[in-house]
Amino acid sequence: MLSDSLLVSGMFMGAMVVAAVATWVVRGWARRIGLGQTVRDDGPQSHLAKMGTPTLGGLGMLTAIALLAGVLWLARGQGLSPAVPLSVGLALLFAAVGFADDWSKLRYKRPLGLKARARLPLEFVLAAVFAYALIQTKVVTPAGGLAQIIPLGAGLSFILFAMFVLVGCGNAVNLTDGLDGLAGGVSLFCALSLGAACWLLGHHDLAILCAIVAGAAAGFLWLNAPKASIFMGDVGSLGLGAILAAVAVAARLEILLGVFGVVFVVEALSVAIQVIYFKASGGKRVFRMAPYHHHLELGGMAETEIVVRFWLITIVAGAAGLGLVAAMVLGT
Repeated sequence: MLSDSLLVSGMFMGAMVVAAVATWVVRGWARRIGLGQTVRDDGPQSHLAKMGTPTLGGLGMLTAIALLAGVLWLARGQGLSPAVPLSVGLALLFAAVGFADDWSKLRYKRPLGLKARARLPLEFVLAAVFAYALIQTKVVTPAGGLAQIIPLGAGLSFILFAMFVLVGCGNAVNLTDGLDGLAGGVSLFCALSLGAACWLLGHHDLAILCAIVAGAAAGFLWLNAPKASIFMGDVGSLGLGAILAAVAVAARLEILLGVFGVVFVVEALSVAIQVIYFKASGGKRVFRMAPYHHHLELGGMAETEIVVRFWLITIVAGAAGLGLVAAMVLGT
């Protein structure tokens, strides 16, 4: 138990340092070759000042996650839960999809990248393969366990539900990534809460992986906090969303992920509501602009005020969710 505790703190700090250094390197590379962010001209006017800010900073985070997960693999050997390499692998594949999206924007100098109909099917396929692999490696079994909040066995229903959670979370984090420090900070606190829940329920390897993810997000925030000197890009947001969802699915904490990541849920729902109502009403809108953080911006709220308040909401949601987990554990 002591060694696991040391691994949690050591992996967090190691990931933070590696991510900060790697992101700094990526920022320098992006500046040298002119990989600057393109900003939508129909968004908040304050964002036009961000035009040209280096992007692809998520490469630094993913580097840290992959490297420290490799160290964990070496430390654990054959005793490592297969959910760890599977989760990291899924994150890297989702990040590759995000990189293709980013590169399309950078190459053609446009704010919108790949069409949803081009990338979503691929994301669903990757999610289905991941869920099937969890069953084959017996991470998810028909018997379930204490953490199985969703009463689904290891069958088709589980795979379909996992696909929804994985693709939904990946894209929800992507939608949240619109203000300096917002997606990175919310991901950091969400990962800490998810890791604590995994720890309490005995999934120590997944808890350590969450510490790595949180550390990587913290390292990225060192350069992304307002005023951001680099953006994570879709490569970072899709990768972060995928690995958070992968851990939740492997530990069967899907509903709690929605509690821990309530900001992600609200941001995604605001977009869905806006699109559906816009089409149904013939052009009317519910929000000034979606996602919801832009609605608040256009209402006069300062960017840093939105970011900090969303961080605080995530912290409170994490405390509430962990209270539920503690009640589960004490009730056994």
